[in-house]
Amino acid sequence: MEKFYANVTVNLSHLASTLIMSFIGGKRRYIAKSRLYTVLDIAIKKLQSGKSHRRLAGY
Repeated sequence: MEKFYANVTVNLSHLASTLIMSFIGGKRRYIAKSRLYTVLDIAIKKLQSGKSHRRLAGY
């Protein structure tokens, strides 16, 4: 499976929409833009630290 995921590119828009949908699922109706950016940044950093997500390394 590692070979399969080695060539996967994560789309930032998909990551953001998944985050927003999780907030909606948690009955949250508002999030500050700065908070959204911070959470996205943390998610990207976590993905970058993984071996299989090398395409995010240039973000």
